[in-house]
Amino acid sequence: MAITLHNRPQALTPVYNDMMFVAGSTLAATQYFKMVVKVYHAGTLQKTLRYDKWPHGNYVQADVHRMLEPRYNPVIESLAEGATGFKVARGTMADYKVEFTEEINNVSIASGMVTASGYAFNTALKYLDWIDFDYTDYDLVHGTQKQLLTNSPRILRIREDEAASLSHISISKQAYKALITTYNAAGGVVGTHTITHTLYSGPDQGISYSLDFMCGPYNLGGGIVTADVERYTVGFLANDDTPVSEVFTFLLDRDCGRHRLFRLHFLNRWGRFDSFTFKGSHKQTVQYKRSEYQKFTGYTDLGTMEWTNDSFARGVVAFDTTETEQYAISTGWITEEESEWLQELAGSPAVYWQIDPSNPKKTIAVSIAENSYEVKKYANKKLFSLNLTIQLAQPNYRQRL
Repeated sequence: MAITLHNRPQALTPVYNDMMFVAGSTLAATQYFKMVVKVYHAGTLQKTLRYDKWPHGNYVQADVHRMLEPRYNPVIESLAEGATGFKVARGTMADYKVEFTEEINNVSIASGMVTASGYAFNTALKYLDWIDFDYTDYDLVHGTQKQLLTNSPRILRIREDEAASLSHISISKQAYKALITTYNAAGGVVGTHTITHTLYSGPDQGISYSLDFMCGPYNLGGGIVTADVERYTVGFLANDDTPVSEVFTFLLDRDCGRHRLFRLHFLNRWGRFDSFTFKGSHKQTVQYKRSEYQKFTGYTDLGTMEWTNDSFARGVVAFDTTETEQYAISTGWITEEESEWLQELAGSPAVYWQIDPSNPKKTIAVSIAENSYEVKKYANKKLFSLNLTIQLAQPNYRQRL
């Protein structure tokens, strides 16, 4: 009676890609054998599964990611509330455990139980990215510069009243503080600022979580992003000021423009929220969906006993009318790198429109109407823009007759 784990997911793994366990058993060839697999999320049992052995060997294959997916539901509250500093990226990361036991003819053999645990996070990688995924590229380790949870360009344009966030993930320690360095138009340093997070006690912040750092000018405030700042950089440090992450650069965009701005926040493939402002022209339309019935309109006038039809009688009656607002929006001129990145916006299941670009508290849910996306390249056109249609996720209703 022995169970052997031949394969298991990495210690930190995307929950929307395969999470395959291969477990062998010395009893697998026994008649009426089953491998019992229990899947736990954050200590709570989610599902109990029973597997027959694989036809070609004395082992079972158990992919548990579908049992864990519903437990990961990231929220945009930090961006939508205009938060500052570090925030826990709720719904992004949690621990899981899988228990393996043997069963013969519905009788459990508990003495040989084997358990495996790890961390999963709300990520859905493209196939080629997933098979090359290595969690150590993202897990913060002292003295290294790990990648953050975004595929965006590392140099981003941002307006001085906009909110944004950068997110990291770790199973060993958290960033101790953020370093913000501001620069003027000549490239000189205006100032350096550090923001220490106090979400957990201890200098190593040794709790496994994903964290957001609110890094837009709106979040940092006028004391950091002053009038003479043209760009600033953001990176994360350990408690001894050793870098633990890559560095992002934000270029201040103070062009007033002539079109309405559409600031969108969207769930990226890494399970956190990226942001982009559409600055080109737009067109608003309203679509109506009506449910109607045919009404009998004539009646007998009881005063004259004559059959009567009024001119204002309504033969076709709308008993349910739904309005849906749509906006066809344009990015303005963008780079090839931005075009590739914004493919994630077009396919994102969670998109939000910040109606007032200078006030993130006025943010509503929208969906993308397009079913296809063209990634434009410089080889085909030197200058290009992206056009998308957003649709409000909350319809409006009219009176029912």
